[in-house]
Order: sequence, then structure tokens, then C-alpha cells
Amino acid sequence: PQFTRLNVRLGILGGTVAVAVVVFIGAYGRELLAALVGDGYTSAATLLTWLMVAAAVDLIGAALRPAAYAMGAAAAALRIQLTVAACHLSLFVGLVSLFGLSGAGVAAAVASVLLITGMALLVARHASRFPEANAEMPQ
Repeated sequence: PQFTRLNVRLGILGGTVAVAVVVFIGAYGRELLAALVGDGYTSAATLLTWLMVAAAVDLIGAALRPAAYAMGAAAAALRIQLTVAACHLSLFVGLVSLFGLSGAGVAAAVASVLLITGMALLVARHASRFPEANAEMPQ
């Protein structure tokens, strides 16, 4: 499971940084928006937090898309991305009408989770076809 271990390590590394950024934005997003673009934009702090959650999820799964391409699963990866894009659009329309501006951020976060889940399942399925990718490397 060398390949799996590498993907997990990359996810943990990206996730550690991403969680720190999300916590910072969650705590200080309103103040950051006021300082950078003015008090008129502080109402977007919740949206900013949700968008940072989506970006954090994307960072956690950043290695999955190249892994799928390297395994020859580019067409399947594209189908997953197109499906998630359609889901994102549907979620966006529905959640914005229910929750306003924050709904757009929630839709982005849910879409990111759907994408990383689909890509992780795709890579896991294709990893079994490449036993050499999962061989232990000499230390």
C-alpha cells in the first residue's frame, strides 16, 4: 500500500494546512473582510467560511485527480467531475433560494465533498489494477 499511503499522507498534509486556514477564517473572517474590502462586505463572512471549507476539502483531495489520470482513468474522472458540476449547479439554485448568499458556499462545500468522494473511490478501484503501485518500496 505504498501508493495508498502516499495519497493519505498528501491528504493529511493538505488537510492540516487547510483546517488551520478554515479555523482562522471562521474566527476572523468578518474582521479580515472589513480590513481588506470594507465594512459593507462583512455580511459575506459566512459565505467566505463555507468557500474556505470547500477549498480545504479540495486541498485534501488534491492528489486524487492526478492519480486517476496516471492510472489511465481520465475519462472516468471527467465523468465524475461533470456529474458533480451538475449536482453543484442544482445545489446552488436550491440552497441559494433557501439560505441566501450562504447557500452558495454550502453548495460549493457539498460539491467538493462529492468530488473528493468520487475521485477517492475511482482511485481505490483502479489501484487494485496496479499491484506494482502498491508494492513496498525499499527504505
